[in-house]
Amino acid sequence: MTGARGFVGQRLVRRLEQEGAYVTGWDKRDGMDLCDWRVVQACRMGRNLDAVYHLAAVSYVPFAWKYPREVCQANLLSTLNILEFCRVRKVKRLVYVSSYVYGTPVRLPIGEDHPVAPANPYAWSKLIGEQLCTAYSRLFDLPVIIIRPFNIYGPGQAETFLVPTILRQARRSTVIRLENLTPRRDLLYVDDMVEALVRARKMSGRRFEIVNLGAGKSYSVREIAGEIGRGSGHVPRLVSRRKIRRGEVMDVVADTRKARRLLNWQPATVLKQGLAKIWTEQLHA
Repeated sequence: MTGARGFVGQRLVRRLEQEGAYVTGWDKRDGMDLCDWRVVQACRMGRNLDAVYHLAAVSYVPFAWKYPREVCQANLLSTLNILEFCRVRKVKRLVYVSSYVYGTPVRLPIGEDHPVAPANPYAWSKLIGEQLCTAYSRLFDLPVIIIRPFNIYGPGQAETFLVPTILRQARRSTVIRLENLTPRRDLLYVDDMVEALVRARKMSGRRFEIVNLGAGKSYSVREIAGEIGRGSGHVPRLVSRRKIRRGEVMDVVADTRKARRLLNWQPATVLKQGLAKIWTEQLHA
């Protein structure tokens, strides 16, 4: 598994190990440079690999706007090397974690057949990674499942993301200052994401699939901040800078019917429950 020490990766490793799986984690924090083919090629593992999860990526969108070349290079080279590793080692399945790649939607909810139009360099790098996965699947018969998560949240997420940003302010003040209160997001709790990834590994009879993951409902930034404020015990005063970020998408809702059909999966955690779990973990941290 790449990105094994990341936000989603840590929880996925624990869950797989609980099921009795033997997991080898690759992460840049351990000095593993996935962009170096010699490093990836030298990894000593048996050939009977059940699955490889590729989660590792440079994902911070503001960084991607400032350094698009670096982000594309890191995300694409690492993906190409993992694909080649899977081809050479005859891996039974690659689960590639992509991103939201649809841009401003022409219809809601957004199904896997919706036109793609990535709105930032990071999303473009993930879409090109998907195309590499498609090529390896078709040319070398490599089984690939592409997962397109919409917006993931949960305990341990970096504070640069929306929900942790609001939580940090709510802990310290009755005033929450945000760029814009209008955009709407389809928020999926991290454990529901992990459950879908576990099921993707077990899915049989599929050589190539693309699957959306989301809650199937969107909330405005105002609604999210209000819910977090109420969970902290007070109703916060929301202050908006009314700033529209570059490449901002104003509303997204995932069509999760395919995930339900292929993975027998559906999100189990509504927003209020997920936010309560984060508060609980922080209080006991």
